[in-house]
Amino acid sequence: MPPGNCGQPPAPLGAACAKCGTFVTAGTRFCPQCGAAQTATKCAACSADVPPAAKFCPGCGKPAAS
Repeated sequence: MPPGNCGQPPAPLGAACAKCGTFVTAGTRFCPQCGAAQTATKCAACSADVPPAAKFCPGCGKPAAS
């Protein structure tokens, strides 16, 4: 039988805030510590998804809106 978390609750899903590093659970729109947006926005030039901490669009390279 493979090792597992045997009776332990599953670890919460989420990630570190790109701005301050605080753990933010999945589905949270803003960091509870610093208030930074946690959801991607759309690039005004090409409509690609731009991650919250990105300085440039990954689709076209234009500066991300601040």
